[in-house]
Amino acid sequence: MSNSPLRILLYIFLTISLFLSFSMDLKGENIHVYINGQDLSKELEPVLDKAVVYVKARELARLVGAEINWQQSIKTLTINDGNVLIKMMLGNPYIQIGNRTIRSKGSLMLIAGHTYLPLEDVAQCLGFLFKREGNSLYLSRPETYIRDIRWQKEGQVIVVEMDNIVPYRINNTNNPARLELELEKAALADDFTDNLSNKNFYLAVTPVEEEARLKLSIISQYPIPFQGDRSLAEDGDNLIINFLPYITGIKWNKDQLEIAASGDVDRPEIMLLTDPRRLVIDIPDLMLSDFDLELANNPWIKDIRVSQFSYDPIILRIVLELYPDRYLHLAEDIRARDKIVLRTTEQTSLVDLAFGENRISFISDNKISPEIFKLKDPDRLVINVLNASRGEGFPDRIDVDNKLLKSIRTSRFNEETIRIVADLKEDIGYSLQEKVLSDGRIMNIILFENSFKEILINDSELKTDLVINFSGEVNYVIKEGANALILDVPGVKITEDYKLPAPLGAITDIKIKASAEGEGIRFEFATGEYENYKVFSSSPATSITLSLMKEEIRSSKISNLIVLDPGHGGFDPGAVGPSGLAEKDINLQIALLAEDILQREGYNVILTRKDDTFISLKDRVEMANKMEALLFVSIHANSANSAYSEGTETFIAPNKVASSQLLADSLQKNLLKELNRLDRGVKKENFYVIKYTNMPAALVEVAFVSNPHEESLLASNLFKEKAARAIAHGIMEYLQKINNGR
Repeated sequence: MSNSPLRILLYIFLTISLFLSFSMDLKGENIHVYINGQDLSKELEPVLDKAVVYVKARELARLVGAEINWQQSIKTLTINDGNVLIKMMLGNPYIQIGNRTIRSKGSLMLIAGHTYLPLEDVAQCLGFLFKREGNSLYLSRPETYIRDIRWQKEGQVIVVEMDNIVPYRINNTNNPARLELELEKAALADDFTDNLSNKNFYLAVTPVEEEARLKLSIISQYPIPFQGDRSLAEDGDNLIINFLPYITGIKWNKDQLEIAASGDVDRPEIMLLTDPRRLVIDIPDLMLSDFDLELANNPWIKDIRVSQFSYDPIILRIVLELYPDRYLHLAEDIRARDKIVLRTTEQTSLVDLAFGENRISFISDNKISPEIFKLKDPDRLVINVLNASRGEGFPDRIDVDNKLLKSIRTSRFNEETIRIVADLKEDIGYSLQEKVLSDGRIMNIILFENSFKEILINDSELKTDLVINFSGEVNYVIKEGANALILDVPGVKITEDYKLPAPLGAITDIKIKASAEGEGIRFEFATGEYENYKVFSSSPATSITLSLMKEEIRSSKISNLIVLDPGHGGFDPGAVGPSGLAEKDINLQIALLAEDILQREGYNVILTRKDDTFISLKDRVEMANKMEALLFVSIHANSANSAYSEGTETFIAPNKVASSQLLADSLQKNLLKELNRLDRGVKKENFYVIKYTNMPAALVEVAFVSNPHEESLLASNLFKEKAARAIAHGIMEYLQKINNGR
């Protein structure tokens, strides 16, 4: 009787009735389901029943990487993604999640032989964020949670604290007062804290569910002191945004003006202009912000204006409108790292210009703070004296023609500035000395002498690099002694304030003393074991560069690895040009071309990415370090707020000058030769990927994608081929020097 036709018919009838009960209200409306920003409606085949959206259970499990199991005997579906175990019974509105149970808005149903489940409740059980807009449903499962965003005064940084690094990018807002950071597959933690918003910054957080992104907008009433790629770093699982220092106050204190900043400031350029009479102070790498101003009833300053004069380069401009016959000069004797001080003074008259074998001198009525700098092609020393006039007998020109000087020229640079120019026969260092005369006047002496500036050391597994810097060009002789390398530099005196670095690598001790050959310096570098040494600078030179090789380089083209790093990628497009050209595509195309050239020459080359993929800064560095690469070159296209910024520049990290300067010089020289763009020079900057790699490293900015003309060049295959050839040839030239010296 158990298998009678009547029982079978009854079973079929009940099954059809159950199916019809679940499907009679289904509507075939145009429903779209997005998972992590991707429209997967075609695969999931969503349907709507009584305001609840259902999708195919097996397809959902496949798309989210979960295992699915259907137990026919008890009509139960099991989904396991490795973190969560979910059970549902056909027709039952309850969902079991581990040891707990929740009631769903819908229940498991069968439609045309397929198991369908209520999407919203199941997705949330699996850890997805859910948002519904009409017939569009957005699911995103965060891969990281943002727990805190804070301003860290020490280091001048914003810290984005999260569980782990996910793809991120900086958006170009065309608004210097707005910084927009987007993170993929990220969400705010339940205990998220905004520790950033203050009088300078306001934080706005916007989830973008349809694209599975979190947008962090940092807004200020002033330009944000942020420098694009060079401001980004990673610290463990936290994202770090480094800020430039910003102005915090301008205060009149007794007889001096104090300009305070939030961090270290460089020496300003100062100009005295007329109509109206005003002192212009340009401070590099300082940003405008809300600052305290204390100048009430000031007898020197009639008015003050502060502005962000330039973004490329970054310059803060302070304009002081002075009362008649009032003068200020830079207080050189006050060198606080976060402060600039200008002191009251009177206009001075310059008299008694004279010269000797190694000096220029002149007398001023009172103490001055001249602006002194060197120029090349031809070699010149320029001395600008503010608040000055030429006294009686102060000449326009003196022809000298001694071993150092050709001539001395003087002129009124503007109404209140005297310029003195010394035409030099060679690049030589200088120092300014003062002598107070019996009548209270000051003798100012420009002494031409080369002085020792610093020693830089960098150590790697293969070699120890040394750079010895001087104020001007010096001749030198290097020889090997007993367990020591000896460097004699004639014509250079030992100063009392010199500092020596700690020994490192193959260098076990450093001593400086008077040269045995007479006037000059002898450097004695005590050494441990090394194979040989190689010198990379010619004589004379302002920087003496050499390496102590710990082992002989053999077959470097085959056995040593070159890492090329195409910047940005995937979620992060980098800079985007006016016509929409993405930096990430330029970088990759140039890197692939350079890789091909180097490989055809027999070199072993690895790229940090070979396709449109996001790679974190930390992963790029770890890749090069784990592979113990010989060198690392990061390839970028530049960007600036101004569409007129142009040219080519190469960067090295300040902590790796000794090992990376030679590589950067070779890359920059070859890029200029091939591309014929403006030479922006080799600069020092703390880009993460060149700061933390263990080997010689440089970052090249080929041209400005933000400049319409240079964007069109970067879009052309010919220009990219030239850039790749320049990078490859620069690397090969560097390796040849490392192998052979000089």
